Amino acid sequence: MFMAYDRILLVATIVLGGCGAEPSGVLPVSQIAGEYELTRYFGQSLPADNFGRGTVEAKHVSLLADQRFTRTYKGELCVLGSCARADGSDSGVWMVLADGTLYFDSNTSTSWPPQRVTANGRELRFMISSGEGQFTTSEIYERR
Repeated sequence: MFMAYDRILLVATIVLGGCGAEPSGVLPVSQIAGEYELTRYFGQSLPADNFGRGTVEAKHVSLLADQRFTRTYKGELCVLGSCARADGSDSGVWMVLADGTLYFDSNTSTSWPPQRVTANGRELRFMISSGEGQFTTSEIYERR
């Protein structure tokens, strides 16, 4: 888990590394900000099986124009045959990187390396590394 100082250095490095002319094709924050609902989870429509460990019922991402975000999720988590509700939320800040992907800095958790997220103004695609610089789409969110 990063300490506060490490997180500040990470964000500063990302922001400073993204300075300069914006490459063509990179959407501005104003075209990405909005409300998004999860429609596909690892290729499955919702509710979706979470690899035998429960069910993903719903996820929502709100990207504000001031670059704050909130995420909510609803589902069920099962351990050793016993299942319980797994609803919750997360918040933090988001930014568009120089390559057009999105970076999320959560107030409650840290993911390293960060998940690759693309946006086209209509949908968000969260991806996981499948090795050797290749990515597999894990979640697709559509704009409401």
